Amino acid sequence: MSVCRGEDPVHTVRIERGELSVEFRDNSYSPQVSGIDMLFNTTHAADFDAYDPAGLNFAHIISGHPNPNNKFTPWHGPYTLEELPGGNSVVLVRRAEDSPWKIASTLSYSVNEPYYIDFECRCTPQDALLFRPRGYAVLFFANYMNDVEDVSHRAMHRKTGFWPTRPKATPTGEAAGTTVP
Repeated sequence: MSVCRGEDPVHTVRIERGELSVEFRDNSYSPQVSGIDMLFNTTHAADFDAYDPAGLNFAHIISGHPNPNNKFTPWHGPYTLEELPGGNSVVLVRRAEDSPWKIASTLSYSVNEPYYIDFECRCTPQDALLFRPRGYAVLFFANYMNDVEDVSHRAMHRKTGFWPTRPKATPTGEAAGTTVP
């Protein structure tokens, strides 16, 4: 990522696409925030930040054995933020040497019309011995959302569309995600 190679670091990026205004943040100001910090639906709730205080962020890497690094490790150590060409995507990058678990991680976000945020997480462990004796890791993301007056929301499944209330599963048996329409 070019952000690490002599350029001034970027700490926040705001992307507006379709009905969404999204602010992404690195963790240089607050150890709790690296990821989506603010989320607004500019059509239906332009003054309501759906996320507070920390938004969607990488919160824990859990080793399966007692270790102080099981708690909030992704919140500590730098994540660099870069806006990607095209103006609708950002990436947060953490080098393995900045993680006590020696995991390199790349968190990519794309804001797409009318109101979608596509998210991809890639984590690459550099030292499997850190996860012994069980040999696995749990990657935990937190999603801190503000309270709303009306708790009804729309769950979305790309193949089958929207529902007015939260379903237990889609017609195909898959769990449904949520979106801010």
